Amino acid sequence: MGSNIDLRELRIRHEALKEERRSWESDWKKLAEHFLPRRCRLEGESSMTNRGGKMRKGKLDSTAFYAMRDLAAGLHGGLTSPARPWFNLTLFDQSHLSFSGAKEWLDRHSRCCF
Repeated sequence: MGSNIDLRELRIRHEALKEERRSWESDWKKLAEHFLPRRCRLEGESSMTNRGGKMRKGKLDSTAFYAMRDLAAGLHGGLTSPARPWFNLTLFDQSHLSFSGAKEWLDRHSRCCF
């Protein structure tokens, strides 16, 4: 019974959040027409039967798209570069680094995926 109350509260919260975002949707649609005209699907638009059809009709100026692409590439290369280490693993108690294999394990696992 407790889970039903939680689910009802979640539904009420979900509806309140949807109502709060509704005022922004017209702005998002306008931005989408310039940046990604065929990608924006807000509530009510997701039930299109012909997904291959044009969602927006009008003049397409690709300047905003290329600016967005260049910004994303610059952020990826400069802020989140996979070539730069994001963190180093270490132990809270540095005296444990003298144990056999601890230093090697930390070194191996701090470089494995990043």
